[in-house]
Amino acid sequence: MIERQVVYLCSFYRTGANRSSGSHESVGFVGKIVNIFRARKVARELWRLGFAVICPVNNTALFDYFKPRVPDAGILDGLCELVKRSDVLYVMEEDWERSQGITLEVNEARRNGISVCFNKDELLTWREQCEYQRLEMIKNLKESLTEVSGSRTRKHQVQSPEMVMAKDGKRRSKVTPRSSQSVNTPRKQKVRSASRRKTS
Repeated sequence: MIERQVVYLCSFYRTGANRSSGSHESVGFVGKIVNIFRARKVARELWRLGFAVICPVNNTALFDYFKPRVPDAGILDGLCELVKRSDVLYVMEEDWERSQGITLEVNEARRNGISVCFNKDELLTWREQCEYQRLEMIKNLKESLTEVSGSRTRKHQVQSPEMVMAKDGKRRSKVTPRSSQSVNTPRKQKVRSASRRKTS
């Protein structure tokens, strides 16, 4: 299974841009639908690039429009929780500072040490850096395990009887168990006493 980085996609929901004047204003139902499909298009592209994408304006689409409505505070708290569980934030809007929601998400990401990218090139560069760091970590781990394994092998060889025999040129002498050593039993003592009387 391919490991995918989780991207949190920041986009406009209530905020609409007037391309001619550059002014921003809150949009109605149709404007929200337009923003949702704009975000869906970018999310689909990121999925095709190999990311796992959280698209909040699609996840919570029109929760504030149809009854029973979900309070804004509850939605924002939940989205901040999703930000903290993401690997990176991707902000698709150039003038994102005009959106209170995106500003909140970016601040939450930075507060939790999560990278924030503002264009596709930055996002792809971030992924390359993550892959390089992952490979370096695996390489260092393998080297550490090889070093530990080698030290254990050397220690085992020093204590090996075969290494001792090769060094000394002979086998270690075996210690005779105490139970097999010669012991003067009462019967042996009687035989010795009888032999002494005969000789005398």
